[in-house]
Amino acid sequence: MSNVTSLGVGSGMTIDQWLGSIKANENQRLRPLKQKQQKYNQKISAYGSLRAQLDKLQQASESLMKFDKISTTSVSKNHKTVTVSSDEKAVAVSYEVKVE
Repeated sequence: MSNVTSLGVGSGMTIDQWLGSIKANENQRLRPLKQKQQKYNQKISAYGSLRAQLDKLQQASESLMKFDKISTTSVSKNHKTVTVSSDEKAVAVSYEVKVE
């Protein structure tokens, strides 16, 4: 196979050198775009992670809103016992009980 040794009069560049130079120039022009693409991909990944954590938080808050699972509460202090019971309609509040 014969090589073309010059592309123009007196250039002295082979086709391989010329194509390599063009490729290097094009890659250099693409570098900023590839960097932007990488930054966007990182942001997309971060948003996806944030969304997954928010979904977990929403599920946890929904399970906390289900007060019907709370049926009884018992408190023990100083070897004296108080038992309190409630139903699903009870409102979550704090009570203080004094035993004399």
